[in-house]
Amino acid sequence: DCMGLPFEFAEQRRKHYLQQDAAGRKNYLQECLVGRLRDDIHGRVYSDDTVCSDLKMSAYAAVQLDPGLSLARQYLQKLLQWCYTDPTCKHTNALFQGTGGFTRAYLSLKHSKPLREASSRRPLCDNAFEPTDWYFEWVQQLWSGLGPEPASFGNGAVMCAAMAGVARALWDERTQVTQQLTCTHQAPEAQLAHDWLVEILRRMILNVL
Repeated sequence: DCMGLPFEFAEQRRKHYLQQDAAGRKNYLQECLVGRLRDDIHGRVYSDDTVCSDLKMSAYAAVQLDPGLSLARQYLQKLLQWCYTDPTCKHTNALFQGTGGFTRAYLSLKHSKPLREASSRRPLCDNAFEPTDWYFEWVQQLWSGLGPEPASFGNGAVMCAAMAGVARALWDERTQVTQQLTCTHQAPEAQLAHDWLVEILRRMILNVL
């Protein structure tokens, strides 16, 4: 999240970065990161991707307590709970600042015409935010690119990849878990970037770089 956020929604920043040589790019990246972290005593930026990282950790913890649960379904449950109960989202389904159209397309009834048409007033979840069967199937189609939207290649796959890196390093979790933790972004480019970062994080945590 920290690495990606300085460059979101900032075309001039990207152009400036690409015009630099290797040393200039390193210095510019460092300036962006320091600027982002300057006012946060925890050394952590905050965006919708930060929320998603936390939700993935919560979903992973739930599955560790009950291995019979579906990790992807638990993650969707956490997303629904965030969308419809968080004080910044409640009643408006606005989600947090920075949330992209792809995320709104499968979560927010207010903002997603395809979701409203698919639901036909059917509930998305029960009172505990457990996704209903029809909705979970519809969302999986959307994630895979078989629905009304192409598969997402957004940087969200990378910006909330920390949980997968921790799982790989500390609990030796392999492909199945990492794939479920990036289930929302299934374009090949997003999957490749996610897997690459997860391996880097694994090596950093285990100090085997």
